[in-house]
Formats: sequence, structure tokens, C-alpha cells
Amino acid sequence: MKQFLNDMLNKSDVFVASISLLIAAASMLFGGISLIIQRSHNKKSLMPIGVINVANYENRLAISIINNGIGPMIIKKIKTFKTSDPNISKDYPIDWFQGENIGWVTYRKSMIDHAINSGKDAILLEFSTSTTNENPEKIRDKIRETLSGLTLSIEYEGVYRKHCHLSRNLIWFSGISEQTVHKIGQNPDSKAKIIMKQLPT
Repeated sequence: MKQFLNDMLNKSDVFVASISLLIAAASMLFGGISLIIQRSHNKKSLMPIGVINVANYENRLAISIINNGIGPMIIKKIKTFKTSDPNISKDYPIDWFQGENIGWVTYRKSMIDHAINSGKDAILLEFSTSTTNENPEKIRDKIRETLSGLTLSIEYEGVYRKHCHLSRNLIWFSGISEQTVHKIGQNPDSKAKIIMKQLPT
């Protein structure tokens, strides 16, 4: 080692070569770190952000999936189940209305591997009182009653195959917010508990 240091000091070409080697090694190290940081940034910047949106109006009911992220949102699984008993489940919200004579605006039943682009949405279910249904208000209330007892669960991925899970209690269709439900759970003796007994099971 001592001889090597002496050679470096006495021979300029050895010294220059050694410095060049150190610079090259440092460059490779920083290049590798930069690559890791860049790859991590790319994954985050192309991450989809899924949102389950519900519309509960007097003339319109709807459930949709919105991609509020940057990259595409690739649907891998959709499941709806009874909030009071998760063992009772079906796939899509429309499956809970099989055999019902309802005129829907639109609905979806096949979305596996379907991609929702950034800023776009996909409507799972939509009903309007302006459609050609007899007694549409009565049908609307029946749909509300069914949906309010369900929870919707969605699994999706981005372009880098990161697995994400999204779920929402559809209690909103009963006219009760999810925040109220949470408060009821924290205060079981509250008057709001009476409201819960009136919800469909």
C-alpha cells in the first residue's frame, strides 16, 4: 500500500489514472442512485387513485368509479356484499336486481382488465326517473333500499402492477352519511342507533 501511494505521488500518470478510477466509481454510484430515485418517481407519478362516487338525487341514482390519479386504473376485481353479512355477495351492483323489470340508463357487468384513463370514470349503475318506467319514484326508492345495505369493493392495478384496494359502504343511498354511521358505531347508546335499526339487512 505504501509503495502504491509513493508510485501515485511520484508518477503523474498513475496519480491521474487513480483519480479517474475514483471519479468513474463515484459516477457509477450516483448514477445508480439516480436511477432508483427516477424509477420510484415514475411509479408514483403514474399511480392511479381510485374513487367510488355515488349520486343520490330525486331524479337520478348512480354508482361510478373515478380515476383521480395520473396513470391508467386497471380493474382486477369487483365485488358487492351485504354490509351486515359479507358472506352474502355478488359481483356487480346490477346483479342484485336480476329478474327486476327496471329500465336502467346504463349498467356494467364486465370490467375485469378494463382500464380507466386519468380523469375519466366508468359508470357501474345509473337510474333516472325520466326513463320509461311505470311509477319511477317507487322503483327509485326500491333501488335505494337495496343499494343502501351493500358495500362495494374494487381491486385495481396501475401500469407498474401495484395492487390497490378500494371499498365504500353504500349507506349514502339511505340518506345517512358514512360519517354518521361511524359516529353511531362510536356511540352505541345514541339516538342515531334507532335509525340504524330501520336500515335494510
